Amino acid sequence: MNRPAAIGVAAALILSIEVIVLLIDGLSGGRLVVSFLVVGAAWAATHTLLVRRFGLYPHRGETLLAIAILLQVAVIIGLAAGVRWWLPLVPSVLLTWAPLGRSDRAWANHPRRSTMAVAVAVLLGTGPAFSLGTTLIEPSTDSMSLRAVEWVRLRGGQGLVNGVEHWWYTRHAPPKGGAPQIPISVVGTVAPPPAGGAPKPGGAAPSVGQTRGGTNLLLTPVRPLVANPLPGEGQWTVVSGTAARPAIAVTRVRPDAIHTSVVVGLARMDTTLVRMGLVAGTQDPGGLWPGRGQVPAAQRPALLAVFNSGFRQREAEGGFWLDGRQGSPLVDGAASLVIHKDGSATVAQWGRDAKLGADVAAVRQNLSLIVDNAAPVAGVDQAVNRRWGKTLGHKVLVWRSGIGVTKTGALIYAGGPGMSISTLADVLVAAGTVRAMELDINSAWVAYFLYTQTANGPQGSKLLPGMRHPPTRYLKPQSRDFFVVLAR
Repeated sequence: MNRPAAIGVAAALILSIEVIVLLIDGLSGGRLVVSFLVVGAAWAATHTLLVRRFGLYPHRGETLLAIAILLQVAVIIGLAAGVRWWLPLVPSVLLTWAPLGRSDRAWANHPRRSTMAVAVAVLLGTGPAFSLGTTLIEPSTDSMSLRAVEWVRLRGGQGLVNGVEHWWYTRHAPPKGGAPQIPISVVGTVAPPPAGGAPKPGGAAPSVGQTRGGTNLLLTPVRPLVANPLPGEGQWTVVSGTAARPAIAVTRVRPDAIHTSVVVGLARMDTTLVRMGLVAGTQDPGGLWPGRGQVPAAQRPALLAVFNSGFRQREAEGGFWLDGRQGSPLVDGAASLVIHKDGSATVAQWGRDAKLGADVAAVRQNLSLIVDNAAPVAGVDQAVNRRWGKTLGHKVLVWRSGIGVTKTGALIYAGGPGMSISTLADVLVAAGTVRAMELDINSAWVAYFLYTQTANGPQGSKLLPGMRHPPTRYLKPQSRDFFVVLAR
């Protein structure tokens, strides 16, 4: 195959790939078509002017071609953001000087080769750049690097991303032994009631001795997972409500006896005193939903807490249901956080413990239960992707999160670094859950924030100081869905 033919085949393949990318994204091709037309016209004009009229020929074409492609990527990102239409004129001039490395006058005798070379360069940069650019400029508090990684993952690069993450985390596992680098005990203060109605104490005031240093003595402490627990470890501290009626209480524990420097945060939510809610993200589960990926303005005066949801829908092996609308089909047997219309919630195996009925407001499914009948499920330490996820593997020690329900109906969230899925199950069992499920993993996604109300709106704090994002994260558009905890 001669060089012009090879270039033509390459151009056809690149064009096919970009059409597929556009179809996957479901994007309008209007701006893309305009970009092609403008760049093509500008190239023809500059090529005629510089090469045929003035006899100027390119030199060191490979370098110029690389520069031209990079500039074209930047320009198409600008087009996706609504930047002025004439910007493609800039890289089109450089594209004229990039005919695949040829630096002699032979190109003057083969204008079609030069045209095809430029067409390949434009095609190479335009489609993927338009898709990536749209992802990068979408309103979200996710970092640019995180958006780029997710873009690669969702377009056939999941194996590559998972491999890199697995390599990184296995080589940066938490050390064995050692002491925690953050306080294990939580300083207890009862949060002021938010506007919109916080849980109100009922009956007589709590008797002397029910609280000590902020610790609530009425709540059963988390069973120690490490011998000789540290002062305050596993002791619940009320952060919303009162000592007599704790709406939300938090604590910290060390999750295993080997990595004793690791600290995990837990939050206990009494759904008779709080209302649970689910908010769809801007990208997941897909489509347009109320809330636009952030805590709705109407809910903010009653906001007590926000926490992350599960894996992306295509990886969750489960479905999504919200306010009578299906984001993806619900799956029998899947672990499910079920929210009822009265604001109460439970963790269930779908089809066995819960079914879709008139009283169900939301269902978020993610993999399979990791705790059932107050014990880790059989096989939780085995590599079964369909049950425990295929992003990083079940044994990698990484930031993980999960949620369970106690026999009294309280929800308990657990999140922190350095856990395998088996470790997470152990923590949730020690906290008193009878059924529990894994939520999202990786430091980029594990987040639990607590809020108090001020004159400037809700002010947040982190369940663990090591959680990556600021408490304002869910007050702005988010790509993924999440849960809210509201005062009744």
